[in-house]
Amino acid sequence: MSLQTRRTRWRRLVFNPITIKELRATFRQRRFLIVYWVSLAVYSLVVLWLAAIEVGHETQATGGPVGQRLFNYCVAAQLAIVVFVLPGFAATAVTDERENQSFDLLITTALRAFDIVWGKFLACMGYAFLFLSATLPLVCVSVLFTGVRPGEILFAYAVMGMIAAMMTAIGLATSATGRSSRRSVAVTYALALLSCMGWASLVYRLRQAMPSSYPKMNLVGYYYDLVFHQGLASTLWAAVVPLVFWGIFLALLFIVSVDRLKPTTANKSTSLRILGLVAAVTILVALAVEFLTTGVSLVECAERGLVALVMESGLLAIYLVGAAAEDPRLSRRIQWQYQWASRIRWPLRIVLPGSQSGLVYVILVAALLLLGTSGVLYLALDSKSPPSGGTATLPGITQCREAVVWTAAILGAMIWCYAALARWCSTVFSGSVYARTLVIFAFVMANLIPVCLMTLTDQTILGTRSPEHEHPSTVWNLHYTSAFLTLRSAWDMAGFWPLPDRGIFRSKLVLQAGPINEPVALISFAFHLGAAGILTALGAWRQRRVIRPRLKILYPPAGNAQPHLASPAFMQGRS
Repeated sequence: MSLQTRRTRWRRLVFNPITIKELRATFRQRRFLIVYWVSLAVYSLVVLWLAAIEVGHETQATGGPVGQRLFNYCVAAQLAIVVFVLPGFAATAVTDERENQSFDLLITTALRAFDIVWGKFLACMGYAFLFLSATLPLVCVSVLFTGVRPGEILFAYAVMGMIAAMMTAIGLATSATGRSSRRSVAVTYALALLSCMGWASLVYRLRQAMPSSYPKMNLVGYYYDLVFHQGLASTLWAAVVPLVFWGIFLALLFIVSVDRLKPTTANKSTSLRILGLVAAVTILVALAVEFLTTGVSLVECAERGLVALVMESGLLAIYLVGAAAEDPRLSRRIQWQYQWASRIRWPLRIVLPGSQSGLVYVILVAALLLLGTSGVLYLALDSKSPPSGGTATLPGITQCREAVVWTAAILGAMIWCYAALARWCSTVFSGSVYARTLVIFAFVMANLIPVCLMTLTDQTILGTRSPEHEHPSTVWNLHYTSAFLTLRSAWDMAGFWPLPDRGIFRSKLVLQAGPINEPVALISFAFHLGAAGILTALGAWRQRRVIRPRLKILYPPAGNAQPHLASPAFMQGRS
């Protein structure tokens, strides 16, 4: 790549032609001017009215920190503008191009899909900057009433900028995936309401954790002190970790938007897989800091560890099984990328599209997360003292260790099994939709049928009888295929039971069939490992016998070998 090409790309990031086009077109519209002036008028009236009320209360009563309350009102009003006004511009950024029949002309230009999405994003962030900068004078009025530090204002604007970027990315993702402006706007505002519910819960927890030395309304000041004035650990959890996860979520939405604008033969998997590796490492580091630095009890540490393992497995099942279900019938463009990733660059094939590399990617990331989390929990449990109540009533370190190890092993075997099923289905069916649908159906049935059979055949689980009076499991009621029943058996086998001791799903969960008399957890682990091995072998056989002859560029027939990308024959053919 020449120096001039690099300069052009960097210049396009800042002076994007799509951004200039969008800003010119939007600023000429009457709708934008009406929304802009009406929003600012409503914001100014509300803030001035609340300021008059607060000043009246201060002169009549106690003389409290009116500046802090007024500042919080201003921040809340600005967040309302960012959440409910800004998404309307981002949600129609791509759908307007389709409805105006200018999208085909746009994608035939020299601009990449990344340049188009980045230009739309910068334009929407320009609108957000315009709204937030126009409200700055009223926010600075709160400084005149004292009680607000200038750093709090800058911090609040930085947080609102992050929220504006996230709402813009959500709007762009829905606009890129939607087919009409009305539908994308409706979905964007629905997601905005869901995000508001999440932020409201965070604000509630923040107020509950706020010490009594802070005024009730000084939420921004309290969070500002957590980030800058409470030590390194507080800065890590209040600033670094949220900032990293915000960046990962923003990158995910951006990648989804870019992939929707790419042609069907393009590579749409590499960016997602690299982001998945970054997210896995980030989650592992955050869990290591959490479990190795906090001083919780032994039982609470084990319970948190089991919850972390189960949540990681849920994310792996949603995100990674889709990688194993990708279509192995690669396009010519992707086959050239596979040829490029050869010899010393061969490990880079793990992030290229295809179900074969997707299965390896699933196993690698699952091993990284589950084994890493288990190791962190193992070290954290070693540093805890045994419970004071005695091992007769409370679990000890050994029981907690066994529960963590069995949970990680069983969940890892299940993830491998369903990923191998997705990989085999992708070689049988044409297209990834059918493979993913079949995997979801198999997972639901494998977890629903055992519970239904247990409820129909063993009514004592609905009562309060002890487990000794309940029926054991058999081969035919499929208890070993259910994730919940398998984990319940593993925890009971390890002597650590974090759930209520009575109610539904109470059973001996010991499989008795002929010479077999073992806990369901052992049978489930062996069953999923065996199924994973068989499905992996079947997928590899289908890949070699059915899929490989179709990849004529990556695997050319004998006597018709294609020149390598770096060979002189290939370079001479290009010239």
